[in-house]
Amino acid sequence: MAATRSAPTSGSTATASAVVESLTTAAVRNANDVQAAVNAAVVLGVEARPKGTSKTYEPRQQRWKEFCERRQFADGLVVSEGKVLLWLQEDIVPTGNKNKAKRKIPAEEVVEEVAKDASTSAPPTRKKGKGKGKGKCKGKAKQNAPATATDVVMEPADESPVAAPAPLAAKTIDGYVTAAVNLYQQQISLGVHTGKHPRGDALASYLDSLKRDTRKRKRENFEDRAAGTIQDGYSREIYERINRHLLENPSQNNAARTRLDHFFGFSII
Repeated sequence: MAATRSAPTSGSTATASAVVESLTTAAVRNANDVQAAVNAAVVLGVEARPKGTSKTYEPRQQRWKEFCERRQFADGLVVSEGKVLLWLQEDIVPTGNKNKAKRKIPAEEVVEEVAKDASTSAPPTRKKGKGKGKGKCKGKAKQNAPATATDVVMEPADESPVAAPAPLAAKTIDGYVTAAVNLYQQQISLGVHTGKHPRGDALASYLDSLKRDTRKRKRENFEDRAAGTIQDGYSREIYERINRHLLENPSQNNAARTRLDHFFGFSII
């Protein structure tokens, strides 16, 4: 005799539905709480990082946001390797170093300097001759005479006295990439990005080429490679100014030790 299966009662169905609904509600609540915790951690990490890091990252990240808004990317501010390369090639590298623009000297200042030199320089002395070689001496005297303001060949004045900005160093350009990578890490934590890390092979190759260009430019221009680094030296004036500051402010922490380190590090060597 076959066993008969009893039909589910309305009470058991309601209980099952309540369990499913409870599990769904709990899953949604947990997902929201987890995302809120991640958001709080990201915000806390940004606020707690050193001031120097924020001072370096924030203006560069702002330039990234402006670039993405100007380009109107479909994915918005999402950081990817291709977009970073386009940003560097279109916005960062061509702009150069605005704070290190070489200044052109206006023609008026050149005339003033030459006139000043001409007024303060003594005229060349010439021995008196007996007639022979007078023309020759005159020619030499004229040749050796100091230049005057009227001797300067005036070139048409440029409308702008400032030349094009100096090119950015490869290390500085890499700093822009680092700021963009920091945004990428935040986007990964917030769950708005699931793509690859922007520092891929193409970006690495491009940055290597910029480093080679920087080394080549410094060799050609005889630039001091230690300038701006820990190996950079001091002029006598700067050296005296640093020591005077340490001597006049003995209350500063470790002022004597700092002066001693400075003395041994940059005087004896």
